[in-house]
Amino acid sequence: MEYIEWKEYRLSRLMLGTVQLGMEYGISNTVGKPDLKQAFEILDTAWKHNVNVLDTAMAYGDSETVIGQYIQKHNADFQIITKLSPTFKESELSDVADLIEASVNRLHKPLLGLLLHKPAHLNLWSKGLREVLNKCKKAGLVKHLGVSVYTPEEYNKAVKLPDIDIIQFPLNVFDQRFITEKRLKAALDNDMLLCCRSVYLQGLLLLEPHQIEDSFSFIKPDIEKWYNHIRMWDIKPAELALRFAKTIASRMVLLTGCETVDQLIENIRIFEKSPLPEYQMNILATLRLNNEKKINPSLWPNK
Repeated sequence: MEYIEWKEYRLSRLMLGTVQLGMEYGISNTVGKPDLKQAFEILDTAWKHNVNVLDTAMAYGDSETVIGQYIQKHNADFQIITKLSPTFKESELSDVADLIEASVNRLHKPLLGLLLHKPAHLNLWSKGLREVLNKCKKAGLVKHLGVSVYTPEEYNKAVKLPDIDIIQFPLNVFDQRFITEKRLKAALDNDMLLCCRSVYLQGLLLLEPHQIEDSFSFIKPDIEKWYNHIRMWDIKPAELALRFAKTIASRMVLLTGCETVDQLIENIRIFEKSPLPEYQMNILATLRLNNEKKINPSLWPNK
C-alpha cells in the first residue's frame, strides 16, 4: 500500500468509503447493504491490506455504529473522517458539539477529521460555527476540520478559510474541474489534506451503455465514448477509472467504497498498479464534462 505523510500521520493513499455499510448506495449497487458480518469482513480486509483511513458521515445510516462496533471488537486503529449532519440550521449551532460527541461515542474513538457535509455551511464559519468546532478540537473530540465540496467555487472559498485542513472533492474522468495546478497548489502549499471522491461517479462509470436507464439517457452518449476506450484498450472500467484518478492525484488520498470484500480486494489490486501512460491520460482528458447536471449526483433524477 502507498502512503502519504501528512502532519503527524502516515495515511494510506486508498481510503475506504463506508456509506455502503450504513445504507444502500450507488446506481450500480446490485447487492444492497451488507449485513453486520459482511461489513466486519470488509473492514477486516481493509485493515489487513493496510488501508488505514475510513470515510463516513452522520447521514450514512448506521455506518458510524457499524464501524464503532468493529473497533470495539478488533485491534484496528483506523483513522476516521466523518461529516457533520447536513441538516442542521444556524439556529442549532449550540447543538453541533453534541452531534460530534455522539458521533465519537458511536465510533468509540476521536476523529482524525470532521467535515462539513453541506458546503453551504461554510457561510456559518464566521458566525459561530468555527468557534464551536474549535472547542471540539480543544476537547479532544476531533483533530482537524474540513469540508466536502461539489464545485470549484466552494473549493476556492474553503482554501481561504482559517482552520480548514481537509477538503474532499469529486474526481473522475467526467469531472476534472478541480484538477488545475494553481488550484491544487494553493491547498497543498498550505499543508491541506486533499481527498478525492466519486472516482466511479457513484458507479455510473462501471455500467455498460445498455445498462443505462432511460432516466439517465442525458449522459448515455458520454458513457458510450468512455466505453469506446475501454474496449479499444481491453481494460475493465473500474481499473481505468481508478488508475486515472490515482495518476492525477499523486499527492492526495483516493476514496472508494464497496459492497463486498471482493470489490474491495479488486480496488486494492488496481490501486497497486502503475500510473496510466501519458498518451492514455491525454485521451481521457478529452472526456471531461462541464455540465453539472451530468457530473453532480445530487442533481441526478431519483433512481
